[in-house]
Parts: sequence; C-alpha cells; structure tokens
Amino acid sequence: MTEQTAPSRKGRLKQIVQVFLKYKVVQNISKQQHPEMVRQAFEELGPTFIKIGQMLSVRTDLLSSTFVDEFKQLQDNVKSDPFPKVKALLEAELQQPLTEVFSAFDEIPVASASIGQAHRANLLSGKEVIVKVQHPGIIAAIQVDLDLFEKALPLVRAIPEANVVDLKSVLSEVRRSLANETNFLQEMKNAQEFYRNNHQDPQLALPKVYPEWCTQKVLVMDYMAGESLNCLLTRKNQDIVYDNQSVKAVKKQVGTLLVENFMKQVFEDGFFHADPHPGNLFLHVFTDQANRPQPFQVKQRVGVLGGVDYSLKWQEEAVMPPYQVIFLDFGMMGHLDQSLR
Repeated sequence: MTEQTAPSRKGRLKQIVQVFLKYKVVQNISKQQHPEMVRQAFEELGPTFIKIGQMLSVRTDLLSSTFVDEFKQLQDNVKSDPFPKVKALLEAELQQPLTEVFSAFDEIPVASASIGQAHRANLLSGKEVIVKVQHPGIIAAIQVDLDLFEKALPLVRAIPEANVVDLKSVLSEVRRSLANETNFLQEMKNAQEFYRNNHQDPQLALPKVYPEWCTQKVLVMDYMAGESLNCLLTRKNQDIVYDNQSVKAVKKQVGTLLVENFMKQVFEDGFFHADPHPGNLFLHVFTDQANRPQPFQVKQRVGVLGGVDYSLKWQEEAVMPPYQVIFLDFGMMGHLDQSLR
C-alpha cells in the first residue's frame, strides 16, 4: 500500500464505520427492521454497497418482503457523472475523438446505475445506439471497499447478529459478480451468446452489440425503445394497455412468456439471465399494426434430459401480441452444465 492510497483507505474505512453506526445497519438487518435506514446507508456509501443491495433485492430466502421491496429502489437513479469526465474516459478507451465514432451523442444520460451510465447516440452510419460507460474510477473504488471488507471479516464475526450469514461466502460472491460486471468485454460476450440463443422468439427483442466499439469500460449496443416493466406493476389492473387488454391480462401474458423463456434458458441453453429485475426488462408496445412482428406457429420440443423423457410446448399463441419484451444488461449471467441441467 502506497502512501497515497493509505489515507484514502483509512478515510473510506472511517466513513463505512460511521455510516453503519449512524443507520444501525448490522442490527437492523439481523432484526429485519427499519429497511429504509439500511437502504439509505447503502446509497450513502456508493456503488459497492448499492450492488450488494441489488443482489439482496432478490434474496427473499434471506430477507423479509419489506427489505426486498426497499432494496429494489436501489436499482435505478444512481447519481450520474458530469459529461466532461465521461467524454474523457470514452476518448481514452476508443483512442480517438467522439466525432470520429458518433455523428450525435446525448450528453445527458438516459440512466445511471451502480457501475456505469448509459447515453443515447448515433453511429456515423446513422444507427441509433446506447453507449454504456463505466463511472470513472469505479474499479479502484470497488477494490478498496472489497479489500476493507476482507480485513474486517474477523472483527465482524465477533458481532453476534452477523453470524446468521456466511460473510466469507457473501464476499466471494460479491467479488465474482463485480469482477464480471466491471468488465464490459465479458458483458459483450454475454449479450452475443444470449442473442444467439433467444433472438428467434418474435415475442422478445434483444439488442445487438458492436464489438468494434466495445472495451472493458465501454459497451455499445442497439437502442431499444420501450418502458420498464414497472409500467405494468405501477398501474391499476383494470387499466387498458392495448386492444382492450387490461393491465391484469397483459401481466399474465408477460409473466407466462418470461417463465417459459426462462425454462428454455435453464434447461435447453444452460445460459440464463441472472438479474431479471424490472429495470432490466422493458416492454415495447407496437402502436402501428404494420410494424408488428409476424405471427409464429406452435412449436413442441420432445427429447431426453438426464435420462428422463420430456415434452415441452412453447409459443402457444398462434397470433402475435402487439408487444415485445426487451432484455437488457447482461453483466450477471448464469451457466449450467449438462449434468446439472
């Protein structure tokens, strides 16, 4: 540890301890109380803790529903970086001015998450894309936090309330997850594989990536128009979405589609989206009949899996509904080998 980094590590450790004490994080998690205080603490401590909260937001086996709902609020609305910093990082990564790659680039991001932020842009060809850019310095900041966690483990184990969770395993999982999510080249490969496996389904819309403009800190992919699935979750069930279809009916259709597709991802592909929260799933409703995808036919898969005969029917609708579900963010993916499937 150099003299320059030591003060920042000491300062960061002091900040973490102060925030944990201020919001009584360990006590509140162990007693499953005051989830809003824990969320506020994670937000105050920044990206590493936001990512931990996001991972916990789907762990209904560990946390109460009130904690899960509170942590779901960590999935969006992270403070964005000023454009001069973003531009400097982009031009350093691409090794050329932005004007040599993009004909237009929106300086205001459309979204900002724990690892990076996304900007709309147009390639010189005119193709509309989304440019995902890492927050400058995010990798170094995360590494400091994780190193501090590791050194603090023996001390934390002395707290009775902390023994309900295997902290060493949690730290290992956080390291692995963040290592993948901060390497956009890995996300690029994930997006390409997911596209190959699922683009045949006309009910799904998947972005293509542009490898020539992707680096470890920059990801360029198709712009996908749509709204977060929260647009269904926050509306009344009797509201009409399209063609006299109520929100309740569309939620059932979309839910069925997602379950069937997830079964395909797991049992057939062995490669699945591991972070399917509403911020990563969008809904695009076609307002123009002419632009709707072509209807599909019923398909049936019959075979043997693990020595057991199976017959699965997919795409049961004979008429294409006027919407597509969009998958986004391929930083967290899961693999299953044949024997485990």
